[in-house]
Amino acid sequence: MRIKIEELENDFEERLKNYIKSTERLIKQLRKKEKEIEEFKKVFKIMEELEFSYLKGPEEWVKDFREELYLEREISVWELMAEEYLRKTKGKKLSLEEKREIFKEILNKSFFGLPA
Repeated sequence: MRIKIEELENDFEERLKNYIKSTERLIKQLRKKEKEIEEFKKVFKIMEELEFSYLKGPEEWVKDFREELYLEREISVWELMAEEYLRKTKGKKLSLEEKREIFKEILNKSFFGLPA
């Protein structure tokens, strides 16, 4: 009888360890997704500034991006584009058309390799 109790204790302990590891992985994934949404809001804010009316809200955009095959690469490209856009427009009084032109140049350079 003592052996069975030890086996049950060992089995329970092993299952508990696996559950804890699984929960830790899930928490890490959720934090990563929250971070992605927060980082991507910067990109979405620029899109709103440029008045791209065809865009969905930031949560929908992030949802669409999660379906991308190379999600992290795609998000990092958009984040770099956002940083470049902010760098090029910071402190300047630009019209909507001028802002869109700057963004278009960054977009072409980032995704299509076209000269800015």
